[in-house]
Order: sequence, then C-alpha cells, then structure tokens
Amino acid sequence: MYRFALIAAVAVSFVQALAGSAVADIIQYESLDLAVANADLVVRGEVVEIVSKKGENGVVWNRLTVKVAETIKGEKLKQVRFLVRESPLEYQGTTWRNLEDEVLFCLNVLKNPEGPFPVAYTLRGGWMFWAVPLSGRPGTRLPLYSVDFTSLTAPKEILAAARAAAEDRPGKAKLEWIMPEPAPMPQAVLYPDSERVRAAAKQQGIRLLPLK
Repeated sequence: MYRFALIAAVAVSFVQALAGSAVADIIQYESLDLAVANADLVVRGEVVEIVSKKGENGVVWNRLTVKVAETIKGEKLKQVRFLVRESPLEYQGTTWRNLEDEVLFCLNVLKNPEGPFPVAYTLRGGWMFWAVPLSGRPGTRLPLYSVDFTSLTAPKEILAAARAAAEDRPGKAKLEWIMPEPAPMPQAVLYPDSERVRAAAKQQGIRLLPLK
C-alpha cells in the first residue's frame, strides 16, 4: 500500500512538472503595437555613436546616440542618447548595433538610473531588443507582427504600423495570439486591448485571448 501511494505521488509530481514546463517554455513576446503602446519614446533614426563599458559579472553597458529623423511617439528630439544593458546570460541579438540603416527604436524613461552613463532613456527589451532595422530584410530575432497578423519586413509597412499604434488609445489589459504554425517552441504574440486591435482580429478571423 505504501509502495503504491509512493508511486502515485511520484506520478502526480511528474505530470505537474510537465505541465509547469509547458507553461514556462512558451515564448510570449510583444507585437509592434504593444511595444509602441508601452514605450515612452518611439523614434526613427540612425545610430551615430556607441560607447561601451564592461561592468561586474560580465554585464556590458552601452550608450547609444541616435540622430532622430522622425519622432513617432513622445518628446520631439533631434538627438537622443539611451542605455542598452547586455547580460552574458541573455541573448537578445544586437539589432541596435546597426550603423548602416535607419532603425525604429522603442524607448522607455530610465526611472532608476543604473550603469556608468547618465542618460534619460533605455532601450525597450524582452525576448528581443526593440531596435528594428529599416532595411527591408528580417531584422529581429523573432517575426514582427502588427494588426495584419503577418510578418512585417518592409520599412514602409513597419513605420505605418508604428504610427497607427502610436495613435491608438488602448487600455491596460493585454490580448494574446497563440501562433498557429508549428515552431521549435510554442509562441504567443501579445497585443494591447483596444477596439482597433479587436476589430482587426475579427476582420482577419484571428482569435485573441485575454492575457491572465
């Protein structure tokens, strides 16, 4: 009896571990719309300077200077400096190192100063840094999605989507689109909850789930 109870307990624990692993392993990352909605400053411009300093535990602090060609959301600036923190344990790609093409940047106010550089903004991160090269080629680690629910690569489409997102006024809630196609790891793209996003999903026949 004791042996049966022990085997049952182990089996339950194994199932729970698998369930927890399945939830933990899904990649949930922002759509372009959510990144713009949650950013304090969104600009299009060229990187003109990168200054880097290595800190403790392998962390590298980078100060980027960008010549602004267009402000899509936030304070109108001709030039902006912001922080990018690179951890040796986090792979997010280095799209922000692009010194050849114009890049779309989503930035946030640096509320708690950190690192060796006194700057006002930091590059928005997550599963990828929100620095999108406007080169016409896939420029991010993960596909870029807006309310057309197809991968965006053309600069005009990316900029049009970012400008439309900047005009939207979503609430605080988020919506989740579970990617239908097979992938090495399950993926979900997160959207701001707004009438515009819901209407686009309905028109495209896309099912968006409330993010809990």
